[in-house]
Amino acid sequence: MSRSRADTLEAAGIVVGCAILVALPMGALFGIYQDGFFLSWWLSLLALTPGTILGFVAVSDSRLTYTHVWRFGVTHWLTAVLLWQGLGIEDGQETLALASWGGAFVVGIVVAAASWWMPKIRK
Repeated sequence: MSRSRADTLEAAGIVVGCAILVALPMGALFGIYQDGFFLSWWLSLLALTPGTILGFVAVSDSRLTYTHVWRFGVTHWLTAVLLWQGLGIEDGQETLALASWGGAFVVGIVVAAASWWMPKIRK
């Protein structure tokens, strides 16, 4: 079965969107370990890889939607930034930064999973 051009463009947009949404918190984490404003090319590629994989999964599997990835990416990034600001994390506190980033990751997973489970619970 062949895809229309609109379907192909939509799928490409989902993959790119997922790559960017998941790269936000990944880039923030990598920024702690690297001096400078911009990440090196290999860290940027590493930050984009998980989201790209999730994008292809979201396109091919109806159980994981772009909405789930969007909620995970935004929630994870905002929670990590708020935790870092609230805890006053600075250079030299990599362990605390990584621990709070991991906590933000869990919060992102919970929010994405809740958006998947809530309609099933309400039935």
